[in-house]
Amino acid sequence: ADVVLRGYSGYNTRWVLKVLDRVFPVSQGGDGGTETAPIALTVFFGANDACLPNRCSAFQHVPLHEYKENIGSTVSFFKVTHICIVVRIVNKMIR
Repeated sequence: ADVVLRGYSGYNTRWVLKVLDRVFPVSQGGDGGTETAPIALTVFFGANDACLPNRCSAFQHVPLHEYKENIGSTVSFFKVTHICIVVRIVNKMIR
């Protein structure tokens, strides 16, 4: 088995939606391609989305309602392109 890292430093959920189909191309059966659906996939998002909107990293900030929609769209993408998906979201709010 191969382990492929497809990390994109600084990306938020808004930006990743623009590249998902290129990063994880859907294999067209019988085309002779070597693309195989992954058997395991880990997706980490949230830290860049949570950047404060009034700081120097504001360009990475994604409002909570949009973040929720973007996560849903990402999960939907993998549901369509891959057989099985398990979602586990672990967040700890620090006050």
